[in-house]
Amino acid sequence: MASEELVTVKKYRVFNALLDKWQRYSFWTKASDVELNDGTNVESAISMLNLSLEGVDLESKFNLPIQTTTFPSDGSILVTYADSSTLRTVFNSDGSISYIYTKGTEVTERKIVFNSDGSISVVDVPQTQGGE
Repeated sequence: MASEELVTVKKYRVFNALLDKWQRYSFWTKASDVELNDGTNVESAISMLNLSLEGVDLESKFNLPIQTTTFPSDGSILVTYADSSTLRTVFNSDGSISYIYTKGTEVTERKIVFNSDGSISVVDVPQTQGGE
């Protein structure tokens, strides 16, 4: 039986002598192709999350105007508010999504877990103190 090789290259170029030009071939992964541990895919998980957050106006709820939104190289989303507090959204390898709110030295983390039965759980993640 032939073995399988995982190709991680996103694009490569091939010279087409008939056309006398380079052609670029790209390989991209669709959200519907990425399977999570619970058997769902990223596309359906994000759709469920969007439905659960539909109509929620976080800016007016917390009365904090957003100052900046950045996308660090770790793949997270970092929102900084006018009072210098931050909200980091992290997409975890287990398919869950963590929200980490930091204000001064206070850190609150909640994790959204997509359960195999289609339900969504919100779990408070305890924070450890330095030196423990």
